Amino acid sequence: MKYITILILTHLLAFYTLHAQDWEWESLSNLPEAVSNNAVASATVNGIPYAYSFGGIDTTKSPAGIHLRSYRYNTAADTWENIDPLPDELGGKIAAGASTVQNKIYIIGGYHVASNFSETSSEKVHIYDPETNSYQEDGAPIPVPID
Repeated sequence: MKYITILILTHLLAFYTLHAQDWEWESLSNLPEAVSNNAVASATVNGIPYAYSFGGIDTTKSPAGIHLRSYRYNTAADTWENIDPLPDELGGKIAAGASTVQNKIYIIGGYHVASNFSETSSEKVHIYDPETNSYQEDGAPIPVPID
């Protein structure tokens, strides 16, 4: 089994290496701030694909740098814009997941970090509507908080 796995990985690497020269790279506009551990999803509005970023942590990598700021990227105009922050009364959140279902974005779970570095997992299900560019009322909480 080990040899089959190595063989498959070698073939995949060779395939991608041979075809990598066909790729074209294009610089796009940067997110308005450096952020990581954010929830990311995409949705289409009036035929235009958008990418979304919800919450995360800034370059300080400290509890104070964890935020709820959110953005959307217009792929046609190559521009980012601020959207309303995640509606979470506990404050900044990292490690949430985001998925688009029937053109609604569900931002699920994540966790909050206190200044003493204690963590609280979230049971929240935030719902973002790309068509109205706004959050709907939160969905039912997930049974077990996750991050």
